[in-house]
Amino acid sequence: MFVVLAALLTVTVMWVTPALGAAPTITAPFTATISDTADSLMVTDYTVADADGDAIIYNIDPAVPGLSIDASTGLVTASTAQSDGSYTLSITTNADSTPVTQAITYTVFTDAAAPAITGTLTANVAETDAVGTTVGTTITVTDVGDGAFYAISGTGSSDFVIDFFDGTLKVAQALDFETTPSYSLTLTVKDSKQTEVTDTIVLTITDANDAPVCSPASYTPSVAEDAALNDAVVTVTCTDVDAAGDTLTYALVGGNTNADFAIDSSTGAVTVAKLLDFETTPTYTIDAEVEDGTVTSTATITITITNVNEAPVCSPASYTPSVAENAAVNDAVVTVACTDVDVGDTLTYALGAGNTNSDFAIDPSTRAVTVAKLLDFETTQTYTIDAEVDDGTVTSTATITITITDVNDAPVCSPDSYAHTLVELAAVNSPVVTVTCTDVDAPSDTLTYALGAGDTNSDFAIDSSTGAVTTLKGNDGTVTSTATITITITDDKITAPLTSKIATLANSVAIPAYTVTADAGSTYAFDSPVTGLAIDSNTGVVSASAVLTAGSLDYIVVITTSSSVVAKETITNTVFADSADPVIGGSSVLTASVLKSAAVGTTVAITIVVTDTDSDDGFTYEIAGTGSDKFAMDYFSGALTTAASLDSNRYSLDLTVKDSKRTSVTDTIIINVNSANAHMPVFYTKRYKCPLMNEDEHLVSQKMKGFVYGQILVYSLGQLSSSAANNDGTLRKTNKVALARELEKNISPCEDTPSPSAVTIDGMSLVQKLSGSDKIFSQLAESVIASFLHGGSSSNRIDMVFGGWYLCCWT
Repeated sequence: MFVVLAALLTVTVMWVTPALGAAPTITAPFTATISDTADSLMVTDYTVADADGDAIIYNIDPAVPGLSIDASTGLVTASTAQSDGSYTLSITTNADSTPVTQAITYTVFTDAAAPAITGTLTANVAETDAVGTTVGTTITVTDVGDGAFYAISGTGSSDFVIDFFDGTLKVAQALDFETTPSYSLTLTVKDSKQTEVTDTIVLTITDANDAPVCSPASYTPSVAEDAALNDAVVTVTCTDVDAAGDTLTYALVGGNTNADFAIDSSTGAVTVAKLLDFETTPTYTIDAEVEDGTVTSTATITITITNVNEAPVCSPASYTPSVAENAAVNDAVVTVACTDVDVGDTLTYALGAGNTNSDFAIDPSTRAVTVAKLLDFETTQTYTIDAEVDDGTVTSTATITITITDVNDAPVCSPDSYAHTLVELAAVNSPVVTVTCTDVDAPSDTLTYALGAGDTNSDFAIDSSTGAVTTLKGNDGTVTSTATITITITDDKITAPLTSKIATLANSVAIPAYTVTADAGSTYAFDSPVTGLAIDSNTGVVSASAVLTAGSLDYIVVITTSSSVVAKETITNTVFADSADPVIGGSSVLTASVLKSAAVGTTVAITIVVTDTDSDDGFTYEIAGTGSDKFAMDYFSGALTTAASLDSNRYSLDLTVKDSKRTSVTDTIIINVNSANAHMPVFYTKRYKCPLMNEDEHLVSQKMKGFVYGQILVYSLGQLSSSAANNDGTLRKTNKVALARELEKNISPCEDTPSPSAVTIDGMSLVQKLSGSDKIFSQLAESVIASFLHGGSSSNRIDMVFGGWYLCCWT
């Protein structure tokens, strides 16, 4: 007998996440059925859902005696047999929002039959199926008028989940064919009065290609920057769980800057592929990709390069300067350029092997190589010196090959005077004396002898080659006289390289590579006429008398003195097409200073830098303008020397530079003439650092009021050292301590305090008055002292105040 009773049930549903999404819903039909026995389960027809996926909490409110609801699943259970009749059931959700309620009508029936399971209980499941994928089983339960409730159990049942109410089976966890290739699960089905039946669900897992797994997934090795090629870095370890045992292939795919590293495609071993540099790339983050033929995985390798102290690098590694044998001590030779990529290293320079007799010196800080002793071409023509640079740990070497260029040394006669008495009635060609002279130039120059002043009546002759003096006239024995004869020895020569270059245009001038040394009065000529060329008999300058054809046009130069040929050389002359014009470069130094008392022939320290894109071209140099007769400029080298006594404080000379085709460019040379100090100072040998007291500072202030800056000469300065210069290369005028240290090396402070009778100079103001910003600090100090002394030349005492110290001297 099937009895149905009606009752009313109210359900309230509430979502967990408050007020952020849509409310849960209860969907009709709002009906349910339940068996009339104790411990029955209610079969509901309504459905509850939440669009936001929030967890739903179930409740019956108000409570119904004998009925309870599972707060999580919504399963209603009757703890006691229900009486016939109708009830009102209320279900709510317990959350931070307004409950959703619904009246549910349920029917109580008498359950007599047990449930039965039919359908398809086997299925194939791919191991790649995601969690939530429905398994293809079909479970059919027959029980007239009743509902069914489903559960699974057994080994591996947690990998799946079955819907309690409708029996839908889904994947609950990631599956792995290699671990569990199949499942045998127990299916349990209950009806409303909890009568249960069981069956077996058999699931077969189908294999899929798994991605390789790298363990660990990241690596952090370190490698020294001096690691050799093929040195080991790290080995990436990856495996493939596929039962078939896939073959893994490794590659570096990202972050491997410049392909500095390599990986063995079979083993995963990472090695150094190129030389590393900490200063360029201290860290690499590289993706190591491993592939099984179908899918790939990636491991991350973060490689830290550790720093190694690297040797300094000299660029260039070799230098080939040349120095004239008459170079003065401290003359510049070359500056070695070395760098160290290591941060913070200080480089120190020294000259090592090859510096014979310590003839050269190098500044340990500035790298400047200078002449340390007088040189002699005839003794040593070439020096090959190791310039060592040390960063405190390791040393590098640059090679300096210094060529000493010959300077024509004057012949030396020994003895330099002779006395001879002729016998009575000496015949013509009687020997008088043989003058013995030598020339230290290597190879020895050819000496030519001639008689000069004193042979008034041409009574004597001298062999131009041997120096043998003989009588030219007879002596009758009746006259006695004495003659003092001046003998002139010349060593004119033409020095290699015996080449020159000239442009194709008419009137072009040949620019010689050879050097001519000749006495005044020597004359020049071609050995035989040369078509298209002419030579100036007084200067030896070769020029084009017509348009020339590019190629070779050689000539022979003959130098004659006193009708004797003293030099003769063949010159290999190249004729070239000149297209570009010369330019006087910005690095030229055309301002110099020279003492008023400078002897004739004193070098004026200017630097003329001329550029011309014609690589074959050369230049000639000339000066003009007021006072240009006081100076001489070498026509081919541009060397400037004094030619006469100087009578002005300043000269402004017009400089003209021409290339071979005679295209000219001009500039101005400024020469400041400094008066020598009439009273040379006598410095104390004992040094003092004398602090100034307040009253001394007041005294200095009073004395400075009468100081005339115009009395201080202007000096052209050279390259400043870093301790004296700003970033833009100009004088750092507030660096008083550094300059004071340099001053101490040049002058000895005295122990007396400034006195009212002394000339007092403000040292810092003096520095600011000096023009230019291109000398090293020691030269700046010398200029300061020179101006210091000049400013007090009319006083018996000079004091210079400088940064809290004073320097003084008596004159």
